[in-house]
Amino acid sequence: MFRSFVYINEDALRRYAEQLAIGVGKMTARKVNLAAKAGPVQAGAEFESGGRNLSLTHLYDEFENALKGQTDEYFDFLTDSPDPRTLPPMSIVRFRGTAEVPEQFDAIAMMRQYAPMLDEAGMLEAEDGGVPKEFLLSLFAKKDAYAPLMINGLDLPVFSKLGMAYFAEGDISLLEEIESEEAVFLFKVLSHCNDEQIVVYDPLRDFMKLNRAARRRMDRSSGLEEIRIAGPVIKGELIAIYH
Repeated sequence: MFRSFVYINEDALRRYAEQLAIGVGKMTARKVNLAAKAGPVQAGAEFESGGRNLSLTHLYDEFENALKGQTDEYFDFLTDSPDPRTLPPMSIVRFRGTAEVPEQFDAIAMMRQYAPMLDEAGMLEAEDGGVPKEFLLSLFAKKDAYAPLMINGLDLPVFSKLGMAYFAEGDISLLEEIESEEAVFLFKVLSHCNDEQIVVYDPLRDFMKLNRAARRRMDRSSGLEEIRIAGPVIKGELIAIYH
């Protein structure tokens, strides 16, 4: 299948591929992004495993093909019509749908995008008693930050968190693409949530990576509130998005 990937969670893919005995043996990257001291391997990296070299996309192809034999743990809405309300936790699901980033996240995304320019313009200088600009910039430069994503296409909405470092070629603007075009989503079911209001995203925890004590001291100003949605909803770990 000729896919055009928007997003691959390389860490999750490797973990689950190993459970299906794909690429058995030690897996090491042959091409390394020397500029990135931490974070995921580049999408074009090759892996040496069991005497074979597997690109990340080739590894994904083998993983998705192997899933077809997991009849009790893999549910494919592209070829079948299972009941989304009965999808068991820890199963993997593939379906076609559309996605949207909650509006509450826009303010944070804009701050991340424009923080360097605001710094150059001298607009992040802290007043007496304010937060040092170096601290603010370090928050928005984190590679392990997550963005919230609501996915529609099943009878129930699916909520997941996107690792900002896992977009193809590191292009975060692809968020806009998956909001405007239908795509295929592969995710692992984490839980079914049926409460009237469910906290699905906390920008202080999921984006800024502040610990609990720091979150309690922070003023929840506009754009930093917890994102809540009405249940029922499926919480999932997103593995891949492609066209």
